[in-house]
Amino acid sequence: MSKQIKVLVYEPSKPGEMIEIDDELKAMQRIVGGYIEQVHIPALAKHWLFVICNEEGRLIGLPPNRSDLVGTFFVVRALGTEYVSITDADEKLARDLFELQAGAS
Repeated sequence: MSKQIKVLVYEPSKPGEMIEIDDELKAMQRIVGGYIEQVHIPALAKHWLFVICNEEGRLIGLPPNRSDLVGTFFVVRALGTEYVSITDADEKLARDLFELQAGAS
């Protein structure tokens, strides 16, 4: 049985939603709708937070989302080579970044 991790999911044109997912590749692929890609956004990465999105999102024409990202993506914390749940402080940091961008769009 895999462990559960908390992530902050952003669908295009919707506010972020905290959910728990299985810490498995297939669960991550279901969220983004395909192969996953870890994206380095400096404002988040310095806190060990990363965006996971669809690797082929632009090629397959996924709708625009935030910060030059397309399609559904989520924010997760990295601990070494593993993903772990984001904290309340992590959630606030990500919301401050992505929800301000959504308001400017």
